[in-house]
Amino acid sequence: MKKSGRKVKVFQLALALFLAMGLMFAFTSSTKAATPKVTGVKQTESSEKDVVVSWDTVFGLDGYIYKRISPNPSMDVCQADYAGSDTITKTRFSGLNEGKTYYVQSGTSSSYGNYSEPPADTVWSDVVEVVTSPNGVDNNGITFDSATETSISVSWKAVEGATSYRLLFYDDKRDNGITVVSDGTSATGTGLKKNTKYTVEIYAQKSNSSNTYTAEVASYDYGYRSAVPTLPTKITGVDCQYFDMSVKTGNARFEWDKNNVADGYQYEIYKYNGKKALTTGAVDKYSYSYVNVKSGKLKTRQIYKIRVRAFVNKSNGERAYGAWSSYDYFSRMAGSDVSLKKSGSNKIKTSWKKVAGATNYTVYLGTTSGSSSSVKYKKVGTTKKTSYTIKTSIKKNKYYYVRVVPNYKKGKTTYAGTVNGTSSYSAYGHINGSKWCVH
Repeated sequence: MKKSGRKVKVFQLALALFLAMGLMFAFTSSTKAATPKVTGVKQTESSEKDVVVSWDTVFGLDGYIYKRISPNPSMDVCQADYAGSDTITKTRFSGLNEGKTYYVQSGTSSSYGNYSEPPADTVWSDVVEVVTSPNGVDNNGITFDSATETSISVSWKAVEGATSYRLLFYDDKRDNGITVVSDGTSATGTGLKKNTKYTVEIYAQKSNSSNTYTAEVASYDYGYRSAVPTLPTKITGVDCQYFDMSVKTGNARFEWDKNNVADGYQYEIYKYNGKKALTTGAVDKYSYSYVNVKSGKLKTRQIYKIRVRAFVNKSNGERAYGAWSSYDYFSRMAGSDVSLKKSGSNKIKTSWKKVAGATNYTVYLGTTSGSSSSVKYKKVGTTKKTSYTIKTSIKKNKYYYVRVVPNYKKGKTTYAGTVNGTSSYSAYGHINGSKWCVH
């Protein structure tokens, strides 16, 4: 009985093992490996009509890759297509609209469907948002709005679909270039070089919602505006070059150092201690070296002051002004207002008419063997009076030139009321034989 029971148990165990192996074989032979899902899908390129997406290499796929694109993240309305064999890792979507957002997927299947209908068993990747490039910025819509000595502000017309703009500022040597990104339709470039004109390029951009990709217009489709200036710096070198001695019909002429970015210059002329301008005016950028002011409001023997500032023209027709120059003081005085005569054998006595506003006068003496406009003068003294006696050795056949410069003192600073850097308020005389001649 015991031997018979052992045989039954062995038989039962063998039967159980046989059935288990059969079930395992049946399960293995009837189940295929799962189709792998595409991962790492991302946008890598864009234009106004195309986008390119890539993904990680799909391992273990014995089949095909498909693609589809939709204007909605739900992918309920989409356009599908065959992408390629299981070895490809990128594809292009074409025929799109500029500055738009789309949603794409890549899918895998072991079956081969037609080009526009992927197989029903396609395993799709996660939905990825992509964007096309916007149109370019309109050149005619770019305006120059304002500037400082080291910055330029511009604005432009919005481009449909653009979410931001990239601006590049560079000078004619393409030096000191800076880049600015703006979320609106205006921007300011800072840290620029003084007295320099810049070209401004503006590139329209569109980013996806996660800011992982930004589509930008092509390098040939940007908007630009050239010769946009920084604000002119303070004008230097202001000088009265000429002051006609005729009160009724005369005029004054001024010049100053040229500013390379200025569209023009504005000037104001005041009485030496005045707070309200007697006359104002403006000239274009070509007239910086020859500015005439009619003498109707300018009187003889009176100290005046002039200041100048440069400006540039903004797109709206208004002017942006630079800083005012320092004042240049000048006065109107004729050579006939200065007299001189010989006083003994070694003195020249000179006198002149009073100049309103002058706190004192500087007297210069020059000599030459003949009349000349290139006489070199030497300062001989300063006086508050309207006369001065010069001690010098007077020789025959010598010319003696006397020049008088009226000065105006403000605070601790003394300003010379000069013309052409020195003065034209002079007279001269010479000894011809034993006769003293005044000219």
